[in-house]
Amino acid sequence: MKQQKLHIKSKSVVVLALMVLGLSTWSSLSYAISDSVSFDVKVTVVAKTCIVNDNNPINVEFNDVIISKINDGIYEQNIPYTLDCDEPAAGQGLRLQFQGTGASFNTNLLQTSERDLGLQFKKDGTPFNLNSWQTFSYTNTLPALSVLAVASTSGGIDDGDFTATATFNVEYQ
Repeated sequence: MKQQKLHIKSKSVVVLALMVLGLSTWSSLSYAISDSVSFDVKVTVVAKTCIVNDNNPINVEFNDVIISKINDGIYEQNIPYTLDCDEPAAGQGLRLQFQGTGASFNTNLLQTSERDLGLQFKKDGTPFNLNSWQTFSYTNTLPALSVLAVASTSGGIDDGDFTATATFNVEYQ
């Protein structure tokens, strides 16, 4: 929390002119001059932040995946994470996002090192698109996040390891 004082001084000259009945002479000319006026404005700047996973990387392991069974929806892994937000109000509105590059066959899925394999993110069991914001309330129970492997229907997948990288963003609403 940071407080900052702002000092504003004002000096003005006001000239009033009044023309009566279209005459070209001034019937009245008045001057008002004010002296300096000072006042203080106090501003409190609050930068609330959230720390995701104690600022450590979040790793998700799929272990062994059978290529022919990828689209059966059985290769879904929980995303383990923690969230610590500064002084949140009860039920404070937050939003989260996984930011990354979309798969070539479906840009709503996260691209992996395997061209025809993408990852679908889910919040509390409901799929959501990559790079889209999802709202939630900050309570004792965080949203359950998971990721599901999805294969392209038009290409083949090679056996071997695959990797993917996304940025997990959380912010106050």
